[in-house]
Amino acid sequence: MRYEIRQLEVGGVLDQAINLTKDNFALFFKIALVLFLCSACIQLLTVWTGPMATVIPAVNPAEMPKVQWAPSGAILVTLVLMLVSFVVVRPLTNGAIIYAVASCYLGMPINVGIAFRRAWRVYLPMVLTGILAFVLFALGYALCLVPGIILAFRFAFVTQVVVIEGVTGPAALTRSRELMKTNWWNAFVLGILVIAISLGLLVIQRLVPQQELAVIVGSALQTALFIFATAALVVFYFSCRCKLENFDLVMLANAVGADDPPAEGMTLAE
Repeated sequence: MRYEIRQLEVGGVLDQAINLTKDNFALFFKIALVLFLCSACIQLLTVWTGPMATVIPAVNPAEMPKVQWAPSGAILVTLVLMLVSFVVVRPLTNGAIIYAVASCYLGMPINVGIAFRRAWRVYLPMVLTGILAFVLFALGYALCLVPGIILAFRFAFVTQVVVIEGVTGPAALTRSRELMKTNWWNAFVLGILVIAISLGLLVIQRLVPQQELAVIVGSALQTALFIFATAALVVFYFSCRCKLENFDLVMLANAVGADDPPAEGMTLAE
């Protein structure tokens, strides 16, 4: 299926993201399956063992409150799963889904293996660039709230730039800033909509009476939201490229001259 690759308003971005998610959901969910399982296991362990630590108020005001810890084995397993999920699973899954969404959007062949090979190839640059962006954002937020918010918007496309274009480090931050020029309002509206959807899914999860089933349903819904939000941001990224550098015209020229070598910027970085 061919999708609209051009400068889009928020409604157009959401429409294309919905179509991408609907048409390729099986592929995207296979990529996100390990992330879903990690999230569900961490939450199920919390349900079965309770919180890692519970503060029990002292009966006598002169005594100190007591801390009741969960079983050490459960704490260790939960911490290991959280660490693996945060450091390895989430970045690789994010990179793989970004690459898969971009490939599907541009009509290029893709499968789970290709997506993860690309994510693994850019894993370290993606993580290091993300850390750099986070440090700058944290410094801006610590100095004053407004600079932190501005930097958060400027660096919105950092991961997309690393995965799709292969640009890393400070150059990726500069590239993201260029793409976000004059597009802050659309990014803000998209962010608000994703937050609203997330809150709605949280309400749905709380309607499930059985705790274990609620965890599984909630993890599945959050994984679906993660896929959709990633698709929306990738579509928005290409929309900004169309606005900044006429990416849509480059693709049209490439389609017309199919026998010629691909135009610069047409293919995804390898």
